[in-house]
Amino acid sequence: MGAGFDATRRTGGLRRCRGRGAAAFAVLAVVALIAAACSGSTTANKAIAGIDVSSNGRGVTDDTVKIGFTILDTASLASALKLELPDQGDQRAQVEAVVSWVNDNGGIGGRQVEAVTRDFEALFDTAASEETLCNEFAKDDEVFAVTLWGFFQENMRPCFAANETVMLEGTLYPLPRSTMEDLAPYYMAPNFAVYEDVISGLEGVFNETGYLEGGTIGVLGVDTDANRDIYETELVPILEDAGTEAAEVRWIDLKDTANTRAGYEQAVIAYKAAGVDRLITLGGSRLLSYFLDFAAKQDFSPRLLLTSFDNIDFNSASYPELMDGAVGLSASPSWDFIEEQLPSPANDMEEQCSQIYEDAGI
Repeated sequence: MGAGFDATRRTGGLRRCRGRGAAAFAVLAVVALIAAACSGSTTANKAIAGIDVSSNGRGVTDDTVKIGFTILDTASLASALKLELPDQGDQRAQVEAVVSWVNDNGGIGGRQVEAVTRDFEALFDTAASEETLCNEFAKDDEVFAVTLWGFFQENMRPCFAANETVMLEGTLYPLPRSTMEDLAPYYMAPNFAVYEDVISGLEGVFNETGYLEGGTIGVLGVDTDANRDIYETELVPILEDAGTEAAEVRWIDLKDTANTRAGYEQAVIAYKAAGVDRLITLGGSRLLSYFLDFAAKQDFSPRLLLTSFDNIDFNSASYPELMDGAVGLSASPSWDFIEEQLPSPANDMEEQCSQIYEDAGI
């Protein structure tokens, strides 16, 4: 499942191809996962079981395959949180460079990739805005596949599945096994573990670190049915076996900006009133990043228990004092560790990624 980590040993950093490579991740992973589907081979039936590859279908012709890419604008988000986010560079140029490389090297299943890009403002990430983007890609652009980069609303993925659009997950957005099965055969998350497996792995972290000993536990979660179910079926039994329970549990509604802000403010007040000095997060997304902003303003600094879905690298760089002493489970090490700990390029694909950008002058 992965190794435990100690956030006090981390300083945050941007891996050259891993960090800025939304395009590289998206295109190269799509090549690996759907090439067979576009060619109609039996391999496709194993990789994307259930998708009809006997005919071209939407977004695919005899010569081309249409794939959607999001150009994520984080400038307003960074300004609102008063954070210095890593420079993503020219994302469209990145997409164009990698797509050109793919096409120069035979395309996908012998078809040339036709890239469709759409802008998305991260600050205004709401259920309505994600639903709109889904319909634009699926219905207006009629893409065969789309990359998910920076999407944290629970309606986005079912929207694409309902429109029979293949999704490639690139967002730190945890899903339970049942949801992944509901989204099949259109959902792929090759870099991420099933969420209940991650949470069940926290028992080992508790035992190894003594995190629960002598502390008052709080739980902070994204308010979805899936997260509430994982809390009851996975986390509560682990806490009970350790002879403890959560003194305060708070669920944050991410669908509405006003409710979200109020939820964070009320959560900090409730945790402080309950004497919480240990905080476990559920749901990943931007939950922790926003919460730490509110916590810092109210001088609330519990010891954190995290997983890879909590954007460890970013939060260690942005809130080093609040991350001090944090422990957790690394289920996706390439997302968690800085370049000094996992040198880049770490493999042939990352080396090729860097070369693609270099050749394109990026």
